[in-house]
Amino acid sequence: MRARLFRVILAGALSLAFASVAHSSDAGAKMDESMPGMRAMPAAHAIPGMSLYNLHGRRTTQDGSDVPLYVLHGKPVVAAMVYTHCRDVCPLIAECMQAVERRLPTSERDSVQFVLFSLDWTRDTPQQLRQFAQQHRLDPRHWTLFHGNEAAVRELAAALGVNFYRSANGDYQHAIAIYIFDSAGVVRSEQDDLQRVPPWALTQLKALPRH
Repeated sequence: MRARLFRVILAGALSLAFASVAHSSDAGAKMDESMPGMRAMPAAHAIPGMSLYNLHGRRTTQDGSDVPLYVLHGKPVVAAMVYTHCRDVCPLIAECMQAVERRLPTSERDSVQFVLFSLDWTRDTPQQLRQFAQQHRLDPRHWTLFHGNEAAVRELAAALGVNFYRSANGDYQHAIAIYIFDSAGVVRSEQDDLQRVPPWALTQLKALPRH
């Protein structure tokens, strides 16, 4: 009975979040026409208290492995949604997350996971994600990059409150945020000011238990 109630609540929350994303996409289209090159959109907020590991969309890592999000269970996660053809803010997001990784004590780096979820379900194949990881020197011991089909991308974006708009040329306007998940996949904090990310993330991670 409790599991059924959870599924009903989850479905309702995701429906509301999808509606918000759809509304923001219309606004994004107008912004794209009036301000070419703009990619940032207003951020919403992650659905509070919901484990992202209950999402079931199909996802593939940069190594080509089909895995559920539950594979991340057990460690805190620093995560963001990006796309690899982005030439401005997405590489900056990865750099901010790398700054967090570098500032962690060496003894703690293996206990934190860094994750990039691609918004681009068409172009960000596992091979493309692997190339992006190599170009940006993302340590494969600590970093996982995920590709998903359109349904999986929209499902996760709705759960995280990431508004986005896909333009005709395949590029994206999207909300900018970095998230901290706890070991159970619940978003504990989010930050959209990239200049504040490293100290903020280190403080948030320090407060989370390790399993």
